[in-house]
Order: sequence, then structure tokens, then C-alpha cells
Amino acid sequence: ASIEYDNFVGGYHQSLVRTANGEYKVWGAGLNNAGTGNLLVPTTIDATTFPALTGTILKAGIGSEGSGGGAQQALVLTTTGLFAWGSEGRIIDATITTSNTFQKIAVNGETDGLPTGIDPLDIKMMFTTDQTVAITTCSGAVYVLTKNAANAGIGGAASTTQWHQVTDVTTGNLTNVVAVRGQRSTLFALKSDGTLWTWGAESFLGNGT
Repeated sequence: ASIEYDNFVGGYHQSLVRTANGEYKVWGAGLNNAGTGNLLVPTTIDATTFPALTGTILKAGIGSEGSGGGAQQALVLTTTGLFAWGSEGRIIDATITTSNTFQKIAVNGETDGLPTGIDPLDIKMMFTTDQTVAITTCSGAVYVLTKNAANAGIGGAASTTQWHQVTDVTTGNLTNVVAVRGQRSTLFALKSDGTLWTWGAESFLGNGT
């Protein structure tokens, strides 16, 4: 969990960075505490500026889209769980949040917002994009919370309000994953054996399909 990933992430008119001293700063459109106003200078994410924040920040990410004037949502993972703010429904289902304002979220009855049995310190990487968040655990498992069923990686229908553990086509749960990346319609996983695995609605294969 101490391996450094995503120290600088961007969205549609937003940036979020982890500084050398471990602080997280955010600036840009629509990511003030209310989730509607702009931050014109890099602003530390702490309990002074974002009063609902608890715990120590471990990971952070942004999901956004640019059509219709743009919309954005950000997630922060701390030692106490997941927090969200910004345009409702941009990354996670709008029923999970109560407003655009910075808030702690619960998912499928889990008050820390994480998959059952997963602790914040178990998470090695949190990847966010428009309509999807994927977490990779230190043990090499991948869980996805998504509004796009194909991104769930379970081979069929998926709930938009619960985490799904990604499976593969041969052995069951996808294992030994070291990194996950993608976009709103496709995800890729790199495994420790050097192989790449992909799933989603726009996973174009080497055979032209």
C-alpha cells in the first residue's frame, strides 16, 4: 500500500496532487466543499476546508466529462473510508450520495464505502474515471463500483450500487493484479506475470473485433 501511484491526477478542468510532504491539494472547477464552486488556487484537503473529512488521506481521484458544460466528481480514500464530492452521479451512482457536498459514503450497507472485508489499508491503488472506480488490493484482487455493467467484470448484469469482484474467463476471481487502468467503457489489469487482461464495452482485441 505504500507504493506511490497517482500523485497527480486530472479531470475536465480539475487537478489533484499529493505533495512531497504527503498533503493532498485540489483546484479547478466545481470541487469546493459544496461541490459546485471553483477553487482558483491549490487548496489543501483537510478538515478545515472540507469539514466532513476524517482520517488520514490514502488515495484520491477524479472522474469527469466535458459535454454540456462539464461535470466532475472526486473521491478521497482515508483511513476511515471513502468520501465523495462534486456532481452527483459522475463517478458513482447518485443514490449513494445525498448532495454535491463533500461527504462520507456508505455502499451496500458498508459504512466505510468499501467492499465487505476490505479495509482502507488493504488498498494498493484506486483508479477513478467517468462512471467507474476500481480498487486493486495489496493481495492482488480487483473490485469495481460502476454505472457501466460491462466494467464490473463479472460477465453480465451488475448492480450500480455495490462493489463487484472482477472475475476472469478461466479460473474465477482475477488474481495477482498489480495495476488497473482504463476509461469509462474499458478497463485493463496488469498481473504480476506480465500478462494484460481487459474487459468492458470498448475492449478492442487484436483480431479486429
